[in-house]
Amino acid sequence: MNINIFQSGKSVKEFGALGDGITNDAVAFQKAFDSGLPVISIPFGKYLIGAPLKIGSDTTILAHKRAEIVLGDKVCTKRGEFLLTNQNHDTGDKNISIYGGIWNGNNLQNPKCADLFDSNGYSGALLCFMNVKNLTLSGLTLLDPAAYFTRFCEIDGFLIENISLCAFNIRPNNDGIHLGGFCQNGIVRNITAVTPGTPNDDMIAINADDSLVRVENLDMKCGFIRNIYVDNLYAEKCHSFVRLLSIDSEISNISVNHVRGGFTVMAVNMDAARYCRTPLVDPSSARYVEGVGSIENVTINDMQVYCTSAGENTSYLRLESNMSNFKLTGFKRLWELEAKPSGSTMFLQNVRASKLRFAGLCDLQTESLAKTCKDLSVSQYVTDTEEENYCAEIKTTVGDKVILPNGGFDRLVIYGRDE
Repeated sequence: MNINIFQSGKSVKEFGALGDGITNDAVAFQKAFDSGLPVISIPFGKYLIGAPLKIGSDTTILAHKRAEIVLGDKVCTKRGEFLLTNQNHDTGDKNISIYGGIWNGNNLQNPKCADLFDSNGYSGALLCFMNVKNLTLSGLTLLDPAAYFTRFCEIDGFLIENISLCAFNIRPNNDGIHLGGFCQNGIVRNITAVTPGTPNDDMIAINADDSLVRVENLDMKCGFIRNIYVDNLYAEKCHSFVRLLSIDSEISNISVNHVRGGFTVMAVNMDAARYCRTPLVDPSSARYVEGVGSIENVTINDMQVYCTSAGENTSYLRLESNMSNFKLTGFKRLWELEAKPSGSTMFLQNVRASKLRFAGLCDLQTESLAKTCKDLSVSQYVTDTEEENYCAEIKTTVGDKVILPNGGFDRLVIYGRDE
């Protein structure tokens, strides 16, 4: 951020904030945000916030990188309350930018509602933005939310960058960047989990469909997510790096690049929430006989990861959603850093008839695939077109299961069977 916050805008202290960590500064903050001034600065200090904050259109917050904005004890207790959200969820806001600051959810004193299905319960989300056009979050440190670090829905045009995720009191359902329905045209980059075990769920959740009766998701919507560029994710020990969740809604034109670090459950989760406490589909329903999901034109490039748990059911790549033109390139499984080598590199099932093409498999990997795949052809087929340069092709029918038990690969492309 090339902006000097002490020379830009009007300070919250000019509206009465003390920043002593004792006085409730919520009224001063809200006055500043409601002032109509285009830029509000937050100087160094510790600001106790005794009421949920809201920010409106055409407003920029410039916070000192060590300005700590702390949610006061028992401030967020019910639906629609967050440390910070935008003013107009129904009619919409535009041109909101937040730079810097430590945003502390104080989750020990602001627990998520104990009843997962309480229709008026506190979601536990730290920051929530809904129905915003042109949103920027840059250089924020997010600390100790009761559930999601961030939550977004109906956002068109956004930049989320240089975000540090910290949790000294780890909680479940602890997504880092959670994108819900109707998010489009966005960039998410340089997201770092600072503390081990963070986030204790998906680092990036791209959830076009979800259970909207859960407290974490109250007021969210199911809908398309498209045109998203993700770059540079790092975690020492997150739950999962990337989730793509679609039952009927479209997920399309997604690019995820440069993923590094350790996870406990999955590197890429596309299980369609089949194993969640609140599953979204009945697998016995005739409607889903050929699987679920509408995932198209997704590329995941340069993923170098390792599993920190020793569960035999762990899968690096859990692919149980229908996809078309789904590409994984430069996937490396870091065996030497695994807690105990176990689990599969890739597990695919419950999808429609598909065609998988691998490049860069070793002989042992193709031999392993041959034991379980009914329609596998292995060759050294090479052309001038990189897309057609592959060493193994697998054609599946509905209900087939494909397991790559070990190793990495140069490229995997998955198409519909007729593509």
